[in-house]
Amino acid sequence: VNVATRTESDLKYFSAGCVSYSDRAGATCGIGAGWVKTDLFTSQSTKHGLGAYLGVVGSENVLGKDKALYGAGLGYHYFFNGIERSGTNLGVSFVAGDAESGVDSALMVQVGYQF
Repeated sequence: VNVATRTESDLKYFSAGCVSYSDRAGATCGIGAGWVKTDLFTSQSTKHGLGAYLGVVGSENVLGKDKALYGAGLGYHYFFNGIERSGTNLGVSFVAGDAESGVDSALMVQVGYQF
């Protein structure tokens, strides 16, 4: 879930959510913040956006318990009705975080609806 402020060409947000769940380790949840901007390619379309994110990007197992892995990501977002209107949006982001075993990276997919 996120709380955002938006203009006709960008979206700035704070988020909170869970990135994993298992019966043994439970839920791994965390927070984040990001910014999506749609007028980087053209000022005519507000449907295609590029974004940056800092926050929870995954989980890592430390001494038998899962803990949140924090890092950063860059992504592409598509707003079916434009960023300035309510509607469905899709996104894909490449994220990476500094785990105890080295750098962990992943591809995250997002489906959402903004009011």
